[in-house]
Amino acid sequence: MGIFSLAKLENYGITGVIGRASGLVIDSRLGLGCKAYSIYPTISLNTFVGKNGDCYDRFIVRSRELFESFNIIIQLLSKLSIKLNTNKPTARSKFCSMEGVITHFKLQAGFIESVGGVGLSVVESPKGLLSVMCVSNFSVSPYRIQLKSPVAANLHLLATAANGYTFADFVSTFCSLDVVLGEIDR
Repeated sequence: MGIFSLAKLENYGITGVIGRASGLVIDSRLGLGCKAYSIYPTISLNTFVGKNGDCYDRFIVRSRELFESFNIIIQLLSKLSIKLNTNKPTARSKFCSMEGVITHFKLQAGFIESVGGVGLSVVESPKGLLSVMCVSNFSVSPYRIQLKSPVAANLHLLATAANGYTFADFVSTFCSLDVVLGEIDR
């Protein structure tokens, strides 16, 4: 139940677990279909692809990615080194008072003029590819910022998934589409 073809997912722009459950091989962590980012190219990481694109495949892919996330955490923890600072601070820390915190915030959030142009970044979120576009015009604040959440595209699939199913099948399909209603209005 809740089967989506690969062609339909490509037409709707679906990525993430829903796309991979139908056989779509896009994973920005590995650089499959997108540029890899952060520390992902330096660690051992697997991606999982389903065959049928139904609710069960989405569940299996999501479960495998859960265990893969645990393996990623173990790898990253092994790369961390713990350094103990035995030196006592001689000067009072700037974070010991509210005035110090405010002063630090004002200095760090200073107005830096940006270079003009368009910047686009894509990251792999649990629901698909999350993209942020920033347009700058040499001022201290961006001219335009656009955030594209994958949840709205996932919700558009619901209209085609609801036809001809019983209510119980509809609920299973709806829940497997990762719809977060608070995220749709962004």
